[in-house]
Amino acid sequence: MKLRLNFYLGLFLGIYAMAPLFGQQQAVISVGITSVLVQGVFDPLPSPIPPPNERSGPALTPIAIRANAVGTTLQSSFTYSFFVNGLQIGTTEAVVPPPNAAAVAWTPPQPGAYFITVTATDGVNTATSLPVRYFATGTQLISPLAGTLVPNGSSLVIKGDATPAGGFIQRMDFYADGELIGTDSSAPYSLIYTPATTPTTHTIEIRAFDNNGLQVSPNGTSTATITMVAPIGVLPTSVIASPLNGSPLAIPNYVANTA
Repeated sequence: MKLRLNFYLGLFLGIYAMAPLFGQQQAVISVGITSVLVQGVFDPLPSPIPPPNERSGPALTPIAIRANAVGTTLQSSFTYSFFVNGLQIGTTEAVVPPPNAAAVAWTPPQPGAYFITVTATDGVNTATSLPVRYFATGTQLISPLAGTLVPNGSSLVIKGDATPAGGFIQRMDFYADGELIGTDSSAPYSLIYTPATTPTTHTIEIRAFDNNGLQVSPNGTSTATITMVAPIGVLPTSVIASPLNGSPLAIPNYVANTA
C-alpha cells in the first residue's frame, strides 16, 4: 500500500510540475508559401492553385506572394516578413489571425532566378518557410547602357544575360544597327565591338535563344543606343618594348642533374 501511495504521489507531483507548460504558447508548427502568381495581391486565386515552386513570369512584372502559418492553437496570430535572396521585401503591418493568409506584391527588377522565403512569428516563436524559386524571364542588355558615349575608334564590350521559363540559354546573338555582328554560346554572354565612326549613333541589340532554339519570350530582346564622339586628347596606345619583333632569342643551356 505504501508503494502505491508513493507512485500516485510522484505522478501527481510530475503533472503539477508540468502544468505551467501546458498553459504557455507553444511553438509555431510551420509556415509555408502557398502561391507565387503574376497578378495583384487581391486578385482571386485560380482553382486549382498551382504549386508555388519553379513558377515563372516576365521580369519587371509584379507578382503576388502569399503565405500561411499554422500554430498550435486557433488563437495564434502571426506577423509575416517576406524575403527575396535574403533581403526583406515587405512585412505585415498588423498581426494576421488564422486561417487568413498574408500577401505582398513584389516586382523582379531584372531577369534571373530568385529564392523567396517567409518568416512568421507569434511574438515569442518564429518559423521560416522552405525557399521557393521563381524565374523572372526575359533578356537584359547589361552593357553598354543607353546613351553611352564612345570615342571614335574605341571598342566596347557588349554584355547580356537572359532567363527562359524552362531549360537554359543556348546562345545569344549580338546586333548593331540591325546587322548580326556575333554570337556567344557560353555565359557570361559578351562580345567586343568597334563601332564605325559614322553614323554617329548606333543601336546595339541582343537576342537570346533557349535550348530548343526558340527566342526567349516574352522580352526576348534588349536594346540600347550609343553615340560616337570625338576623343578628348590622344587615344592611349600600347606597344611591346621588349623583345623587338623578330629578335633572336638564345636557348638556355640545360645541364642534366646526374646526382
